[in-house]
Amino acid sequence: MNSPVKIKSFQHVVPMIYAYNTPGIPYHEGWTKIGYTERDVKTRIEEQTHTAGIKIRLVWQDNAMYKDGSGEYFDDHPFHNYLTNKKYIERQPGTEWFKVGDNASKTYFDEFASRRSKETGCSYTLRKEQEEAVQKTLRYIKAHNGEGRFLWNAKPRFGKTLTAYDLMRKMNAKKVLIVTNRPSIVNSWNDDFQKFIGWQTNYRFISDSDSLKGHKGVITHDEYKKWAASQPATPDNIPGQIAFESLQGLKGSIYFGGNYDKLKWIRDLPWDMLIVDEAHEGVDTDKTDRAFDNIERKFTLYLSGTPFKALANGQFSED
Repeated sequence: MNSPVKIKSFQHVVPMIYAYNTPGIPYHEGWTKIGYTERDVKTRIEEQTHTAGIKIRLVWQDNAMYKDGSGEYFDDHPFHNYLTNKKYIERQPGTEWFKVGDNASKTYFDEFASRRSKETGCSYTLRKEQEEAVQKTLRYIKAHNGEGRFLWNAKPRFGKTLTAYDLMRKMNAKKVLIVTNRPSIVNSWNDDFQKFIGWQTNYRFISDSDSLKGHKGVITHDEYKKWAASQPATPDNIPGQIAFESLQGLKGSIYFGGNYDKLKWIRDLPWDMLIVDEAHEGVDTDKTDRAFDNIERKFTLYLSGTPFKALANGQFSED
């Protein structure tokens, strides 16, 4: 009689973050490799180093799960972003090597995983009306092959910035341009970005406007290009940019109908998404139309607390 076949119904997977260095390798002196695996950590490290005969020293390993009781798992990308975006740790371009010491790397990981640090930011859950707006827009985008335009009734306390960011993430939009007639609201856009988005994603908030210099987390387009060049070229971690510009600044550029040689990079980039905030203020003009015509984009989202004029003019259909 044959022995009964034993079937292993499942394999317990424990996602892990790990850090190691390579003593004796001069060009890696002072650098630490930080990776992720769903298998045995030592086996994974040996796969990376055995062919070169490199001696490795495991610095630390820990569960890839937030330590705030949420039970949420993560991979190494958000932690890598935390190191570069919030702790300003140097990273070897295109690799997972960071110029950080043993103790510091573990301290930063504990801060990140516990979500206690001010730099870590917060997770979020959309309210019902916000989620409905996102899902309705996504259905429209899918029905129109990723193109078209959509209008939100962003009434007071709707939470337009966070909801728009959530739509951006669900669209997987990597190049997003925000234009508004009220430059002062950049603070709310940047604050929500830093609090909810930047710490856990591979996006950066950028602007070349002099009025935004010194704002927390805002970098120039040139600084963004240098940073993006240092990021590993992996399909699931493509660097993203959220660019902010005032409508007045845009219309002042020679590339958008003005007199000043600036913002050529905005004209040259093919944008995944254009967000027109406060769409009811000074937007419906010939000069604005000409400026927007010079922005190459797939999809446009209009945000307005008083969208009734646009609806009355028949600019948007019921869907």
